[in-house]
Amino acid sequence: MSQQQQRSIYLLAFTCSVFVLRMALPFTLYFLIAGIFLTTVYSFQNVIDTLRSFSVKRYQLFIPFIFTILFFIYPFAFTHPIEMVVIKELLNLILVVVILFLVMSIIKNEDMLSNFISLFAKIFVSIVLFVSILAAIKFWLILKGVQLSFLLHDEKYPYGTSLSFDYNFYTVAIYLAFLFMLWFRFDVFPKKWKALNYIGFALITVNIFYTGSRRGLIILSALLTIQFIISLLQIKQFRLNKGKIIIPMVGVAVFISQIYFLFFSSYEVRMYAGKAIGVYGKPYKKEVTAIAFRYLTLINPTANYKEMYHTMWPKAENDGHQISTPDLPYEKTTYGSRTERWKYGFSIFSNEYSWPQKLFGNGFQYLKKFAIRFKVIQYNPYDYPHSPFISALLYSGIIGLLVILGYFGFSAYYVLSNKLYHPVFLCFYGIVGFFSILSGNSYFSIPIFVALTLVPYFIAFLRMNVFDKIDRP
Repeated sequence: MSQQQQRSIYLLAFTCSVFVLRMALPFTLYFLIAGIFLTTVYSFQNVIDTLRSFSVKRYQLFIPFIFTILFFIYPFAFTHPIEMVVIKELLNLILVVVILFLVMSIIKNEDMLSNFISLFAKIFVSIVLFVSILAAIKFWLILKGVQLSFLLHDEKYPYGTSLSFDYNFYTVAIYLAFLFMLWFRFDVFPKKWKALNYIGFALITVNIFYTGSRRGLIILSALLTIQFIISLLQIKQFRLNKGKIIIPMVGVAVFISQIYFLFFSSYEVRMYAGKAIGVYGKPYKKEVTAIAFRYLTLINPTANYKEMYHTMWPKAENDGHQISTPDLPYEKTTYGSRTERWKYGFSIFSNEYSWPQKLFGNGFQYLKKFAIRFKVIQYNPYDYPHSPFISALLYSGIIGLLVILGYFGFSAYYVLSNKLYHPVFLCFYGIVGFFSILSGNSYFSIPIFVALTLVPYFIAFLRMNVFDKIDRP
């Protein structure tokens, strides 16, 4: 492999790392555009060669993806005006297609693919470790009543350790680093500083824990428990070096200690805050109580935020912390906001659509209806079902839904037929899918979801067009 190819792969790995982190960090779009530009310029000849070699027959594997795009674009004709959320999804689609094209232009053989995966893992984990340090500092500053102005928007501030308002997808982004350190079996730091790898893993685990993402907490507890049990069994069967169990042990220890800190150590929490009922305590109480409340609702969906607040901080009745519940058209429970939106989506489809609309959709007219129904119209002119499948049913009808289901079916088929069974890929594929089918307006709302479902297509394309055998990623 030439030095120029190596640098191209390095630039591509950096660009893909920023692409994944775009949903976790503010201002990353500028870095992503810069990465795409530099990668394109440095690999210009490869890009030109790929364009010249284009043929329908060669790229026929991507026909299901092309149909998915078409059934997302044609509903624009039925929608006036077009809401900003849909414009953003169209831009997401363009970014994904550009990055896919760069990947196909640069990665041409087995060695380059393996090298890319290794570089991507190391660059991505290194960036996330740096981000986790920043997130810890941000959370510590909150405890002191200090907010970072560049994270503040419309008097709102991100929860806990999250640096993004969408703490769920902040969690998703940093989860990939967690999985790489858990299963990829490489050290970010030199062996003589091996302890830093464990500290880094602990820091990422704490970062995930304090985002306030309930789905993130469920996945975190499940992964650590499963890996810890597997490691114990492998040690018992003399199939695993005892040093390999340290990573899951660190994760389990961090998880248990933070559960204790968050829910059971009211005295320690007050002492740690310094002046818990004074100036410093006010932002601290809001952060800790809000995150603890979200996690408690997993056990008790009807948990009372206000009651919990005053139980945890009994002397803070008049500290100015207002907790109000808006007049919502559904019962305020853990799952109410999602399930009611799903029901309303099916109601629009069943009761308001004519048969031609049921077959081909009615564009994105439903966005404003959701905003009115769920009383967010005063903040946003749109709202959505928080399910890409229900949205597809509404904007492109039954045929559009069948097209997107067919696309996912082929993606799963290529995973199985090409034996893409590496735990990092499969687990991240599942995590992103789990988050994505419960969020967003369409399949293109979450770019990393689009990219991951395209990975099996890309591997199948390489095997059919470039080389016969490839190591699993």
